Amino acid sequence: MRQSQPRKITGTTPGERVAHPPNPAAKGEIMNRLTRRYLAAVSAILILFLGLAPSLTWAQRECCEGDSWLKWSHERRDAYIVGYIQGYYGGYTHGCEEGTKHVPAEQSGVDNFPVNQCIDQKFDYTKGIDLSKDITTFYQRYPENRNLLIEELLEEIGKGKSLEDIHSNPPFPTVKSSKNPPKAKPS
Repeated sequence: MRQSQPRKITGTTPGERVAHPPNPAAKGEIMNRLTRRYLAAVSAILILFLGLAPSLTWAQRECCEGDSWLKWSHERRDAYIVGYIQGYYGGYTHGCEEGTKHVPAEQSGVDNFPVNQCIDQKFDYTKGIDLSKDITTFYQRYPENRNLLIEELLEEIGKGKSLEDIHSNPPFPTVKSSKNPPKAKPS
């Protein structure tokens, strides 16, 4: 490797200013200041954007799941209900088993096992496939509630609420549905 030699400037007369090679440290300092300013500006813009973005999407959802439900065939609706119930019971049971495996029973007897006490609190979906008819009836009877998710309706029904109760006290604010709601396929 060759080491660079200092630059010699010739032909200068006394009193003239001589150009010196740039100081690399000073150049780096200028770049660092510019880089820091650039990064600060970009960071400020990102923070501002990310801070405002969530507020623009709060409480928004696609409208209207009820319209989609009413367009589905009976088979598709029933398959949804079967899948939902299987997933719910499987997940709930697993959650109870995992959540209570280190909790001792306070009293003797199988009914007092913490896992069994947890499982006893699950929602009631013993109606099975007939829940499909309840969901269809709800969306047909209350078009203004078609923005409610199928999952929300099933949860409320599982808690023992009637369709009228859900309509009167929906789990999410309602909106006006489409002007020409789709006709439901007969049940």
